[in-house]
Amino acid sequence: MLDIGGSKGSKSLAILKQYPHLTAQVFDRDQIIKTAATFWVGKESAKLLARISYQAGNVLEAIPAAKNDKDIYLLSAVLHSLADQDCIKILRNLAIAIADTGARIAIMELVVPEFKADISSAACDMQMFMATRGKERTITEWQNLFDQAELMFEELIQLRSIGKILVLKQR
Repeated sequence: MLDIGGSKGSKSLAILKQYPHLTAQVFDRDQIIKTAATFWVGKESAKLLARISYQAGNVLEAIPAAKNDKDIYLLSAVLHSLADQDCIKILRNLAIAIADTGARIAIMELVVPEFKADISSAACDMQMFMATRGKERTITEWQNLFDQAELMFEELIQLRSIGKILVLKQR
């Protein structure tokens, strides 16, 4: 698993605890990665921490390449804070990273209704409007971004929360 924009790796560690056969690589900005690995020392077991690694980089420039069809890229609440042009650039970099390996991309984001947005969706969208260049998106808006990045939308997974997982693969 490659946790893109994964900060210190808390989501990766939660997943690794549930699935002891997995490993994870967290990819984030240099200033985050510098302290990420040492942050968990003494808070988590050495055996668990041996299964997670960290790599610094810029998602707008390049993303580590997938090795095979067992790889999955996780982006959790990364794209909603970005303008469409930056989302497309990141998605294109993901398309390059997965190439023809069969790897998948799992994007955990809010998917707002096409009509009659609920209060939670509207509140989150307003936060994005006020604090970032991004926005919460409808499935049609997500699909438009995926199409421009030449990625195929494969599945929408419902979560118990207001978020969803959008699964993508190479065309």
